[in-house]
Amino acid sequence: MGLIVFTTLLFLALLQFTLLLHIAEAEGNELCLGSTNYTAGSKYEENLNSVLQSLQAMVPIGRGFNPTSSGVGADQVVYGLAQCRGDTNDAECRDCMNTSTTNALRLCPNSKEATFWYDHCLLRYSDSNFIGSIDRFRYYLKNVNNVSDRESFNKELGGLMRNLTSRAISDPLLFASGTTLYDHFVTLYGLLQCTRDLDASRCQSCLEGAIALIPNFASGNVGAQVLSGSCMLRYETYSFFTHSPPPPPPPPPPPQATPNSPPPQNPTPPGKPNTLSLKMPPPMLHSDEYWKKFLV
Repeated sequence: MGLIVFTTLLFLALLQFTLLLHIAEAEGNELCLGSTNYTAGSKYEENLNSVLQSLQAMVPIGRGFNPTSSGVGADQVVYGLAQCRGDTNDAECRDCMNTSTTNALRLCPNSKEATFWYDHCLLRYSDSNFIGSIDRFRYYLKNVNNVSDRESFNKELGGLMRNLTSRAISDPLLFASGTTLYDHFVTLYGLLQCTRDLDASRCQSCLEGAIALIPNFASGNVGAQVLSGSCMLRYETYSFFTHSPPPPPPPPPPPQATPNSPPPQNPTPPGKPNTLSLKMPPPMLHSDEYWKKFLV
């Protein structure tokens, strides 16, 4: 009996270690979708490799976004999209794209459809054309710690999410991040983003749908994420994004124009000659007194 228990515990420990190793290695979340697989060496696999290579090369130089496709025919065409988070720099975007495209075929082998979420980027591909459409699938993550005052927290969180949604749909990158104060001294950090194949109205619909899910799975939790192939949101009580630099100070006001000199008070009457006025030079000062005058 003791040997069975020990063997079971050892198996569970090894299983947990394997899962943790897998998560650490992936550094993200992946979802292998669809019920159909492609055959190794097929035309679909060739087109998928072409899409992944294109996204890996083009996204970092395309302002962090690129949709593409490869192939023709219902059984061969592959649609792909990748996007870096709006606050990432070029190096972070490039590293994330290298990681995601390299891991894709290993984590979802032979799957025709998959979505990968990393801290700094998203990668998605499918045999169906999804470009411009809202992905209705949602993937949830939450911080297991709870807040002390749920009502106050939810009020501040709701205000932050509404503010960020309004900003994101009017931003060229469909991205917004910001903070609000909770419980007088705890800062709440939030971030929202849509993929740039969506227009503003679809982006708003996607974000509002994601926000509406928070009370169902993360009410009272200090942090959570809602991920889809079209939009994402995250909030925490610690900073997890790059803060935008403050706006530059306004330019100084232009110098005021010097008013015209007033006319002389006692002009020379007509016909009267001008009188030359001579001023005597000041008396010579001792050298010590001279330097004191101009150095004080």
